[in-house]
Amino acid sequence: MLQTGSLALTVTVVTRNRASVLRQCIAALIDQSLPPTLYEIIIVDDASADETPAVVAAAQQQARCAIRSVRLATHRGVAVARNVSMREARAAVIAFVDSDSLVPPQFLAAHLAAHQASPDEIVARGPITAIDRLERPFQTRRSVLDLNTSFFDTDNASAPKAALMRAGLFDEQQFPYGWVGLDMGLRLRSLGLRRRYLPNAPSYHYQPPLTADTLAGALRKEEDRARNASRFSMRHPTLEVRLMTSQTPFHRWLNALQRGFGLVHAGNLITWVERSRAWGAPALGRVLTAGVLNERYLSRLREFRRSIPAPTTAAVVRMQTEAGDRPRGPRPSANGERTSAVTEARSATIVSPAATFQPPGGAAVCPPDRVGEPAAED
Repeated sequence: MLQTGSLALTVTVVTRNRASVLRQCIAALIDQSLPPTLYEIIIVDDASADETPAVVAAAQQQARCAIRSVRLATHRGVAVARNVSMREARAAVIAFVDSDSLVPPQFLAAHLAAHQASPDEIVARGPITAIDRLERPFQTRRSVLDLNTSFFDTDNASAPKAALMRAGLFDEQQFPYGWVGLDMGLRLRSLGLRRRYLPNAPSYHYQPPLTADTLAGALRKEEDRARNASRFSMRHPTLEVRLMTSQTPFHRWLNALQRGFGLVHAGNLITWVERSRAWGAPALGRVLTAGVLNERYLSRLREFRRSIPAPTTAAVVRMQTEAGDRPRGPRPSANGERTSAVTEARSATIVSPAATFQPPGGAAVCPPDRVGEPAAED
């Protein structure tokens, strides 16, 4: 059983160019029933170009709990940012919340209680409900589209820091967008951790309705997700992962049904979404949106899979060995020493009310920056 001291839980938030919703995310994390002396918040800013630093600074002045921030000088990607946050965590339990999610007042207390009540190391995770507006989020009812059976999800999960470090941190090289949380979940489960589901610890994930201006960016992200899904399924060539990545005839048929067997497509999706709102059926627009985006993902995934030669048995064994044994965050530097995301972050500034320092530099490994788009999170 974990023992609580003056600091029992660290909640980590990774963000990029989400200042407006981050403000409400932090406000929800500050307004918790858990005593403020028992938890800290670590915010990693992945080189935002908006008002994120000012939002974090204002929260640090107002919060009763400790808030520490890390600002990366260059865009490094979500896996790097999450690894920075985990290394900086001072508590024995780490909870993960995305920067575009809101949590109710009992959220952190429920996560901490689950770990304190367990004699063994566990993964605790709660339900995730999608919302398309920030007003009165906790009144939103879940739907079948919110079903999520993932072992570990970085939008609403917690685990012992020691177990996360043994699992090898998040993979900074293979999964710059998508699947990084699921990959971590498989490795945590391989270490023997069991999952405890917390229905009383929901999170509400803000997903604003698509517009003509944001549709193209959303489709590009589905292509990125497909590219990384092909890597993920090659690392874990199991039926479970095929189901996770929707690589079955049933998933393709279900997607065709979602799109009315081609009636709804990227060219007319926005029109259908607007019609759904006018009809008083916004859920229909959500179903159609998911169908069109997932069709782009599935079509690109098939292309990527066809373009990659089938791995040999030796290659599969090597990938599985690496997935279970090789640390994901630290990796060899040019001189053979192992480096980490913290020591590689160029001019990454750790900001807290008490201290400021700058770690030494290193090389960035993230994909090209798309200024103005939100960070890709799991």
